[in-house]
Amino acid sequence: MTNSIKRKASCHCGQFVVAAMGDPLRVVICYCEDCQRRTGSSYNLGVVFDESQLRLKGEFNCYHRSGDLGLEIEYHFCPECGSNVHWIYDGAHVVAGGCFANSDFPKPTMALYGKRKHNWLHPLTEIPNYPGSRNSKPEYDA
Repeated sequence: MTNSIKRKASCHCGQFVVAAMGDPLRVVICYCEDCQRRTGSSYNLGVVFDESQLRLKGEFNCYHRSGDLGLEIEYHFCPECGSNVHWIYDGAHVVAGGCFANSDFPKPTMALYGKRKHNWLHPLTEIPNYPGSRNSKPEYDA
């Protein structure tokens, strides 16, 4: 794939939009409890891009918290509908995978916090699965 690929992610109401150029650096499934609470789902699908690949359009509010490793996470969400579309963690710019609303999206390249995964979810054994952060030893290493 080339760098000319353009993808658009948006909040529920469409006011906050992130345009992404080119392929993502990685696509990450995260089962941590914070992602579960933030998304209201069993896991989060985070799509990591280089900052230069992204253009943010519209208004957004920020929420800051510390992650498990003590690093700050800055979440950007729409002030109208509340959708969390983009966040920055340890220099990585991440877009919520579901905000792209595109079924032809690259598959995940790794899974994090498998120790927090709901029991009814099966591990994706074709990608590295870490019990915690990327600093932990993978349970499955494709």
